[in-house]
Parts: sequence; C-alpha cells; structure tokens
Amino acid sequence: MNSKPAEIAAWIRSRKSEFTELLRKMVEMETPSTRPETMESIFTWFTDQFESIGYRSVRIPGKDTAGQLLSIPSERRKNTPNQLLIGHCDTVWPLHTLKSMPCELKNGQMSGPGIYDMKAGLLEILFALKTIDHMGLKPEVTPVVFITSDEEIGSFESRSNIMRLSNIADRCFVLEPALGIDGRIKTSRKGVGNYFITVHGKPAHSGLSPEQGRSAIVEMTYIIQMLYDLNDPEKGTTVNVGTIQGGERVNVIAAKSTIEVDVRIAKKEEARKIDEAIRNIVPRSDGVSITVEGGIDRMPMEKTKGTEILWDRAQALGSRIGIKLADGMSGGASDGNLTNMVTPTLDGLGAVGDGAHAEHEHILIDETLNRAVLLTLLILEPPLQIVNAPESR
Repeated sequence: MNSKPAEIAAWIRSRKSEFTELLRKMVEMETPSTRPETMESIFTWFTDQFESIGYRSVRIPGKDTAGQLLSIPSERRKNTPNQLLIGHCDTVWPLHTLKSMPCELKNGQMSGPGIYDMKAGLLEILFALKTIDHMGLKPEVTPVVFITSDEEIGSFESRSNIMRLSNIADRCFVLEPALGIDGRIKTSRKGVGNYFITVHGKPAHSGLSPEQGRSAIVEMTYIIQMLYDLNDPEKGTTVNVGTIQGGERVNVIAAKSTIEVDVRIAKKEEARKIDEAIRNIVPRSDGVSITVEGGIDRMPMEKTKGTEILWDRAQALGSRIGIKLADGMSGGASDGNLTNMVTPTLDGLGAVGDGAHAEHEHILIDETLNRAVLLTLLILEPPLQIVNAPESR
C-alpha cells in the first residue's frame, strides 16, 4: 500500500490555481481531430512539461493525423514493469469554437471546448507525475504516458501502438472523463460496430414496366425490420439504422439503396452473434443482391479479474482520501476497449463534469482535482502481475 495519501491529497488540492491556469492554456490551444497542424503546440507543450520532471518524449509521426507522443522516465530501474497512462488531445470541436464557447471559470466550474473530453484528464496525468517528482516518490511500476491525436475519429493510426504498449503493461489507466455528473469510474464499456448495407436491385419505369424492375428500397425495408428485431435491451444490445439513401427518380424503380447501421453491445459473445446475423442477411426478393461492409470496430470492455483488482484498489484508496467511488458501464467506446483486451484497465479516471461534445461542456474543479489525487495513488500501487485471460478477450 502506498504511503502519504493525506500529504499527496493536500499538495494537489493546494495547487488549484496552477491547475486551472494550465488547463486554460490547454483548452485555448484548439485541437480538432481533422486539423493535425493545430496539435503541434500542445505536443510541444507537453514535451517541455514532461522534460521538466525528468521524462523524455518521442514524437511518433502520423500519416493523416498529428501522430502520438510517448513519454517515459529518462532514468528507470531495470526489470521494472510498466503502467500505461493514456489519453487523447484531439477534440470534436472545429477551429475557432472558442469565439462562441470561451474558456471560463465560474462557481467552481470550468468550461470550454474539449475541457471535459479530455484535456483535463491529460492534465491529471501531468499533475500526478509532477506530484510524484516533487515528493521524491519512486513508483514500483514505471509510468509510460501515451497521448494520441485521433481518438475522436477512431484511433485508426494510433491503434497499433496502443496495442503494443498495452501488451507489455502491467495495467492501464485511461483518462477519459468520468461517467455522469456523479463521477463513476468506467469499469466496462459497450463495444461498437458500424455497418454499411447496400441492396442492388433492377431499375425500370414505374408506370410503363414496373414488373421488370426489382426495388432496392422495398428489399431494404425488410432488412431494416430484421435489424430492429436484433435489439435486446436486457442484454444491452442496440441496433440503430442511422441513415438511409435510395433511388434516383420518383418514376423509376429504385436500383440501389444503402443504410448505415450503428451497433452497441455489452458482451463479446453478443457481438459475434450480431455480426454473424448482419453478415448473413438473405434477400427476400428475387433479382436483388446485398453487400455488407464494416463490422465490429471495438469489442466490449468487459470486467476481468485484473479490472476487479484495480477497482478494489481504487475504492480503498478513495476511502483513504475521503471520496466514495462508484462504477458503471459506458454506452460509448474508447481506447480502453482496446487496452482491456490484453491488460487490466480502469477507464473514466479523468475529469468529473458533463457535456462531452456539447455546448455546456464543463468540469467540476474540486472533484477533478480529487481524481488527480486518486490517479497519483494508483500510479504508486504495487504491480498486479496479472494478464487478462484469453476467455475475457
């Protein structure tokens, strides 16, 4: 059990002004996912900050994104395990959103684009490591910081590096925002799938020779009903047809129709079942064909033995600093879905607040500082030495 929790808590809580000042700087560095050039400033800023506490950083270039930043202690003991601290600096907000959503501090809350999701979480990492450095503490498990720039658009470029780092990590802490305004830790997440289903029919004049046509739209109506029958609230399964397109002219039997489908599942077994059902759709009409593209992008993040141990430790540490923790399942996915496949993971350790991707995005300062305290204590915990079992993957 790590020492000095009260001293650590007092130190971090006394740095509230510094925390909000640094957070304002981060928020005012706008970093939309689709504008990689905007992230140079924040990556440089973090490189300098980590260097000041004895960390060396490596910038991993991206092809279509700003890449990633990997930071590790310049000096570390040999043969010590690693722990992965992960977050993303990209946001969903377009450049110049600050004009209509300025960064503001009022009544214990701080607002601004990307502050909750998830720049405050990144600052928690920095604050935790600064605290450990200031107090001369030596974690038994070496912190490895990994900041990505493409999480909001699917982590397509960072995914392989996330998996490499997770494979050699004793555990992973994901600094995505907490679940709900009450700040629940995310010990599980739903998996996410995206499918594009296209029906190919046969065009014909709707007045002169409709019998010669095969309507892709009519066939698609059958498919949509079948998809909605896959919904199972008790199992946490949702299948939603979000967009639909079809036909070219009102007087022509539709030759083509396409839908985009969002799938959310709570269990890996259910994910495989839904995927199989969608891929094996059979046409009800003669003369039409169906193509299915896409699939399950991120499998569900289910509780594992390692996750349970991490969660138990978090609760015990929370009680030592006067905070009562609760956990829950998020309906959205994160990089935690990936890390949890190979190493015990706690997600939602970031800011407490509300309004992800919304105009009322904000954090609660005191509660978020408490999360920085909790993260510091978790970093100082001894190794788990548990690999997530294959059956939990």
